[in-house]
Amino acid sequence: MSETLPYSAHASWSLSGVSAPDAARRRLAFWLALIVVGIGLLLDEHKLYFAQNAGGDNVVETDLVIEVEGATLYRQFAYLSSGVLGALLLWNPGIRRSVGLPLLLVLLIGMNVWIASSALWSSDFFLSAKRSILATLTLILALGIAKQFTPRDLCLLCASLAATYIGIGVVAELSFGTFLRGSDYRFCGTLHSNRQAINCAILGMAALAMFGEAKVASMGRPGLWLSALACGALFLWLTKSRTSTIAFLPAVWIMLYLNGKTGRRCLLVFGGICVAFFLGVIALSASGDSLLSFARMGRNQDVEDIASLTGRVPIWEEVVQDIGDHPILGYGYGGFWSPARVAYYATIHDWAFDHAHSAYLETMVNIGVIGLAIGLSIVALSLRGAIHSFADSRDPGFRFIAGVLTFAVFHGVLDTNFVRVGFACTTMLIGMAIVAFHAASPSSPEAAR
Repeated sequence: MSETLPYSAHASWSLSGVSAPDAARRRLAFWLALIVVGIGLLLDEHKLYFAQNAGGDNVVETDLVIEVEGATLYRQFAYLSSGVLGALLLWNPGIRRSVGLPLLLVLLIGMNVWIASSALWSSDFFLSAKRSILATLTLILALGIAKQFTPRDLCLLCASLAATYIGIGVVAELSFGTFLRGSDYRFCGTLHSNRQAINCAILGMAALAMFGEAKVASMGRPGLWLSALACGALFLWLTKSRTSTIAFLPAVWIMLYLNGKTGRRCLLVFGGICVAFFLGVIALSASGDSLLSFARMGRNQDVEDIASLTGRVPIWEEVVQDIGDHPILGYGYGGFWSPARVAYYATIHDWAFDHAHSAYLETMVNIGVIGLAIGLSIVALSLRGAIHSFADSRDPGFRFIAGVLTFAVFHGVLDTNFVRVGFACTTMLIGMAIVAFHAASPSSPEAAR
């Protein structure tokens, strides 16, 4: 029998049936994870020059070439400390002593083994080996957190980190005098605006899940979570990231749908507002140019810009041709985007980029069709487990995980953040690991209901 906690116990650190020392240990572990992961990702991903530009698109080719040559000292420290934390959390007794979905856990570990093995056939062995180490450390962290924390804890962890990063970004832009300034302003903070948009979406999804719990279970502060949801949605719009904004809509849809009758009513209202809004925009548009301007979310963007759909097409054409040379195994995890290839693509396209601008193509170019098949199986099994487990337990964490996975599926069509180490990938990986540890076993009475 696995040792599980009833959902009513998830809502508080003072767990019924759990001793005070155990509750104190869990509280310490939560804050330790929050600090270590938060600082690690801050050192790795965040840079002040984004706040200075307030656009985030001015990435110089030489910066990318230098970046792909190897991990910085900050990145090495960040992921090494996260891996050590994950190992400590795995070593200590957790709230779950058996796995709910063993197949999912096997697939997660199998994917990591495949990633590490890809260095053997990589076009750049040492580059692939170094990057696969980062992936391994991230998986160890995810498994450690999943063993120690409940799904609800993941909501609190991600909401805290995302809100902190947004707050830091606002302060940074205010200090440089770029906040809400300029006709082509995009909220960046200390990240590229597209990455900051994912932070905003994660805050919105975590807040929506917690608001649903506070509203239904009459616990917590629904006003606080409603404000956090509004904040996440507002700053998401200010990033002017169309990919994240579009992906956020189906994520919200699935989260509302999972919340039962109340959710379905909210869904109808939400859908009606969206339809009325877009019909109103079309009706009020005096010309096609006005509608196009709205679709661009106020961004003055050339159609050949790399951040536009038409700008991505030439990249996809090149990448698909290269995938055809190594379709089954790929070029090795991270081995394709060598400094030489980044520089070569920059010269033929006049753009500096180091990824395929599609999670699906990026996965294929790294670890081939086999890796993509394993990855899609993991996402599908995790999403199914999260949906069924929320229906059984009503734990808001499962609802949040379902939203994140839905967001990642749509977001991955046009971007690669969820398959590259960072906050987005870490959040998704922790969510999938939590489903593996905490989801009801398919053979259990709960899952059979």
